[in-house]
Amino acid sequence: ARRAVLRAFHSLGVTLRLGAKATAVGPASVTLSDGEEIGSDFTLTVTGARPQDWLAETGLAQTNGFLTTDASLRTSDPLIFASGDCATLAHDPRPKAGVFAVRAPRSFCTTCAPRCRASHCEASSRRRITSS
Repeated sequence: ARRAVLRAFHSLGVTLRLGAKATAVGPASVTLSDGEEIGSDFTLTVTGARPQDWLAETGLAQTNGFLTTDASLRTSDPLIFASGDCATLAHDPRPKAGVFAVRAPRSFCTTCAPRCRASHCEASSRRRITSS
């Protein structure tokens, strides 16, 4: 399939610049990090899924740079939950694709939200109320 797409692009005069870093996108051109300016009638950017660089500094367990979670979306710190493009399920790794990302809110609602509410209720019930 890749070869067929590349042939079609070539026949249409489309040039792929894989791994190029754009520093500016204008109405009729794209400027690359090396200063080269390329004329463009249509510009498509594809980023792919990747974790944010700062996650490496958290000390949380990771798999290929993504935060590793259990089935309840807990990270290696049981008080920190993660889902979506920054995380991967340890028991069931999945491709980084929108079809899985759109399901993350349901997982969050069934696993994380009740814990957050319970924690908030416990904290609220321990609070002493005084009147003046």
